[in-house]
Amino acid sequence: MSATDALKPATPAVLAAPGLWGGRLAGFKGPLLVIMLLLGLQAALYLWWMAPTSAALAAQEIRSREIRTQIQALFLYQDQHRRLDALTKRFPSKKLLPKTIGRLSSIGQRVGVAIPEMNFVPAKIASPNWAKVILQFNARGSYASVRRLLAALEGGAEPFVIESIDLQKDRLSGQVIAKLSVGVYARDDE
Repeated sequence: MSATDALKPATPAVLAAPGLWGGRLAGFKGPLLVIMLLLGLQAALYLWWMAPTSAALAAQEIRSREIRTQIQALFLYQDQHRRLDALTKRFPSKKLLPKTIGRLSSIGQRVGVAIPEMNFVPAKIASPNWAKVILQFNARGSYASVRRLLAALEGGAEPFVIESIDLQKDRLSGQVIAKLSVGVYARDDE
């Protein structure tokens, strides 16, 4: 070893390795140190800035999901409220209750069922905003016409609720006699 060799700074073994790669790596000592420093700085910045930000972002995402759930519940409530309003509007007001009951006779005539008389029984209901009347009557006709009457009562736009049915057959005429109890609900005029 010469005196000039002793004054040269020592190079790591990898960089001083003989051969093609050893010579190329020896020329990159300075840039390699800069790259290592930059990677260390990037790791420090990540730990100092990004890790707390990631935790805050995760907390914000959880809060966002909670708010989204609350909004969906609000939309569901509004939809159910609209449906309830639409259903409520199907029922007649208390003033129109006699006309609604009168339409029951016209439905019977339309389907070919005779309804000779009706009894009206006011029923108690828990809500002061609603009234209920029970109509009790005998519907007389063929089996098909009585079946059409029941379908018209249950499936029509009118707010009739069949509460009880007792079917009998008249032995002399062969007609069906349906003893019906039908509930009619009415809402307040407000």
